[in-house]
Amino acid sequence: MTEKGRKIAPGAGLHHLDDEDRDRGATNPVPIKDTGAAEALLPWFLLKSVPGIGNHLFKRLIDHFGSPERALQAAEQDLQVIEGMNRPLVRRMKTHRIQPSVRQDMVLAAQKGVRIVTMNDPDYPALLLQIPDPPPFLYVRGTLESQCKAVAVVGSRIATRYGLSMAARLSAELAACGITVVSGMARGIDTAAHEGALQSGGRTVAVLGSGMEEVYPAENRKLFQSIVRNGAVLSEFPMLTKPEPHNFPIPTRIICGKSYCTVIYEASN
Repeated sequence: MTEKGRKIAPGAGLHHLDDEDRDRGATNPVPIKDTGAAEALLPWFLLKSVPGIGNHLFKRLIDHFGSPERALQAAEQDLQVIEGMNRPLVRRMKTHRIQPSVRQDMVLAAQKGVRIVTMNDPDYPALLLQIPDPPPFLYVRGTLESQCKAVAVVGSRIATRYGLSMAARLSAELAACGITVVSGMARGIDTAAHEGALQSGGRTVAVLGSGMEEVYPAENRKLFQSIVRNGAVLSEFPMLTKPEPHNFPIPTRIICGKSYCTVIYEASN
């Protein structure tokens, strides 16, 4: 691959563990096989882990430079023309090193059969790219369809029997028409929506508020596996992220962002 006539070696510009890292306590890194797939993902994880670069700024960098590799290799003066990229942040980005915990996350994802789908991947949900802060990459189990017709069905975790029944019925009817039902796999309406879609033999997608290794609620483990077989489970969180309450609202923008419309049942004000 070339940039302005200069050949770029695979992984160029990436910082690996060295003596300085170990002096800071970054010991016993988990080895990762130097495969093409792993090498291609390293820049995404590296740029995402830079303190101060959130999803908004990450998207601006990709929109401008085209890839994390080009952003990481860009000259300081070129980076500073991006809104939000001040001089201290540029210097932090230039000296940032990928940490062992990030590599461990990549290794665990590979071991568990979790695919990492970046926003440059053709399988990344097309509608999701239209929101201002799409996740730079998604952890995926199951089959992700970029162009699928999808409707989000969400609502109260403490729903009435009537609300649960209506959510399941609507989801079953949508799925029977070939529409993917998207929800958050929470208790209540979310669970009813997923189950309704599955019962009609359709597709459903769950967006988690935790990592793939922390299925929540625990009673939905079988539902998790059913969704993997008949759709996809997504998360933007590292594999071992706990289901903390402050994480639960974050996936909402993904649920709504990848759907043509959102149906809400019995939500509180």
